[in-house]
Amino acid sequence: ERGGHDVVYGVRKAYEGLSKQKPVGEAVAEAEVVVVALPWPATAETLGALDLRGKILFDCTNPCLLYTSD
Repeated sequence: ERGGHDVVYGVRKAYEGLSKQKPVGEAVAEAEVVVVALPWPATAETLGALDLRGKILFDCTNPCLLYTSD
């Protein structure tokens, strides 16, 4: 619990030492507010698989391209 809010992490696979984690779909289904922080290539597929109706969504994703100097 942070600042009076129950925080649950939606994860694809379980992480040792991370408290309050659930599968992504389950975490979203139970949430009022969803914070999205995904790698750009995973964004469309992940969000497309979730029912976000009625949720407040904070999207922290930025479509960034990595450039290398050759």
